[in-house]
Amino acid sequence: DIVSQNYAASVILYILFFAFIIAIGIPAAGPLTLLGGFLFGVWGGLAYAFIGAITGVTTLFFIVRYIISSTIRRRYAAQLDQFNQRIQSYGHSYLLTMHLMSVV
Repeated sequence: DIVSQNYAASVILYILFFAFIIAIGIPAAGPLTLLGGFLFGVWGGLAYAFIGAITGVTTLFFIVRYIISSTIRRRYAAQLDQFNQRIQSYGHSYLLTMHLMSVV
């Protein structure tokens, strides 16, 4: 009833909350997507969850890329040098292997 009375505010609040949860790294995308389906219907919940997830991931990317990248580069310099050397040596197959490592 509250969602139907304040639909636009509910959508904005849901998207912002979803983006915040994704940006701070809490693995709750599944339950939040189900909550969106419950509150806004299947297609509305799916669309708003998608928008929230993309917003959260993009926000996290920009934070890591432009705000804390120098700290990460200083702290993990040796590992990054090793990674860059392997990328230059093996190229795409190294990236594919790393990507599929979690499946194996």
